[in-house]
Amino acid sequence: MKYYWIDPSCDEKYGKNIKFDTYIVEARALARRALERLQSPTDTDFARVFNILFKTPKTATQKKYPLSELWHVMRGKSGLPDEQKTKVSIPEHVMATLADFADDWELTDDRKKAHVRVYADNGARMCVDAATGEMHDPINHIKLCNDPTDYILKGVSAQVIFNIPADQGPDKEENPERATEKRDMPGEPWKLEYGDIFFLVTYVVALEFMHAIAYGFSDGSRTHNEAMGDTAGWEYIMSEKKEICWHNADAMSLLMMAAGFADMRPYEETKGGYTIHRDWDKIPGSNDPDVTNEKWDVDYPLNDSAKGRFVRYSDMTN
Repeated sequence: MKYYWIDPSCDEKYGKNIKFDTYIVEARALARRALERLQSPTDTDFARVFNILFKTPKTATQKKYPLSELWHVMRGKSGLPDEQKTKVSIPEHVMATLADFADDWELTDDRKKAHVRVYADNGARMCVDAATGEMHDPINHIKLCNDPTDYILKGVSAQVIFNIPADQGPDKEENPERATEKRDMPGEPWKLEYGDIFFLVTYVVALEFMHAIAYGFSDGSRTHNEAMGDTAGWEYIMSEKKEICWHNADAMSLLMMAAGFADMRPYEETKGGYTIHRDWDKIPGSNDPDVTNEKWDVDYPLNDSAKGRFVRYSDMTN
């Protein structure tokens, strides 16, 4: 079992009508629903979502791809050539991650016990180390490194901060596996009606948990897509190579949100839901595991799917 702890700042910022833990509970429930849909042999709509996000069919088993560099960095294995990295089947690993996130976390009131600590304090606890000039968190004994190879997210609302090695921490009671904490969630709890799921608190919660040491899903690297300049988001995932996009934290979070959309129905409707446009199936070779990025080009014919268009269907599969 893994544990998360929520700082009072989260309820102070979001707690007008709801406890912050509600968002984490919802994210984990969506992970469970995504797993159920992926395991269903008849849910072709959700299988399509998986194929588009991870650039491989959910039935693919023959190809092994390396886990992210972030996953290896967190385990002291940075810089390994691809042939020496831990490799997995993409569908199997995604499903195992969904199952773990859904079932293997528990809220604790013991901060030192927690693997993940959630804050919304605008970094008030952070200070500069006079000796090194590095930002660090003296409460959790966590530092924000300046080395970009440490995969630190800078200048964004949700930030992952890696820990000082356990033998450097002055507090021996700290959880030695505290590899990440979550900091500074978006300033307001956006609603779906704003039209951008990337600002939903539940989406951000799911995304940031995917960066935890247990999972090591990463943001992308600008070296693979310098023209866009972004390392996350729908357009980034659509433009990236399979071996990069499949362990992208945004792709995992989007998959969870898609499970929620699939269960959404207009008022008083008893069936149906929302899913990626089915025109994807009309593209030749759309379910071929040996894919090319051409199919993910938003200008490719019939590609409302790659544009991220969710459509309501009354005959949603399940």
